Amino acid sequence: MADRLVFPEGFLWGSSVAAHQVEGGNRNNDWWQWEQTPGHIRHGHTSERAADWWNRAESDFALAAKMGHNSLRLSLEWSRIEPEEGRFDDEAIARYRRMLEELRAQGIEPMVCLFHFTLPQWVARRGGFEKGWAVDRFARFVERVAAEYGDLVRWWLTLNEPMVYVGFGWFEGLWPPGKRSFVDALRVARNLVRAHGLAYRILHRQRSDAMVSAGMHLASFVAHDPSSWLGRKVAQFRDWSANGCWLMSTIDG
Repeated sequence: MADRLVFPEGFLWGSSVAAHQVEGGNRNNDWWQWEQTPGHIRHGHTSERAADWWNRAESDFALAAKMGHNSLRLSLEWSRIEPEEGRFDDEAIARYRRMLEELRAQGIEPMVCLFHFTLPQWVARRGGFEKGWAVDRFARFVERVAAEYGDLVRWWLTLNEPMVYVGFGWFEGLWPPGKRSFVDALRVARNLVRAHGLAYRILHRQRSDAMVSAGMHLASFVAHDPSSWLGRKVAQFRDWSANGCWLMSTIDG
């Protein structure tokens, strides 16, 4: 057929999960705290056991393999691996390693995300990514993860949707820390660019053939009335704040 899609050899087909959304029992991060406050989540729902993925991920790996997936994106929960500053949990590290080994055994390429919206509470209490201090702690976490899993993982995402994180946490105030501050939002965005850059270098230093990026959410903004000068300028600003400022910062600094 003329319109038949042909994908290149080695094309990765897969699915995706995020640690806090599926694992269950992640009580040491800022989202867990956020969920406990009435009014933050509709009907008072919490992640609680979630999909119990921490205990049964392997059954999903088998299903993914059965469906013909050859890749799976997952995230590593920083607050599990480093629940207290400077204390790394060997049990959690070993559990993630078993997951990654099982993915490999099923013929599935792991794509690992290092930050999917959740911070350890000990980081959040000190201002999170509003502070440059958090960038250094994140880099230390990445160093440990790269050393532990570099033999199993080639594909990495440093951060998931960084400007979505900034927007909902510091513009809309709908996610932790629930702020509405343009100045703080810019500070967080800048520090996330720094965190991405450090993680990129760490991962490549550990494994020269590593494929490293950030997981971007790109949105299109157009003026409701294209003839309106103000409408066009607002759309341009929204495009810059949601897309351009991050992308250009990773290129130009």
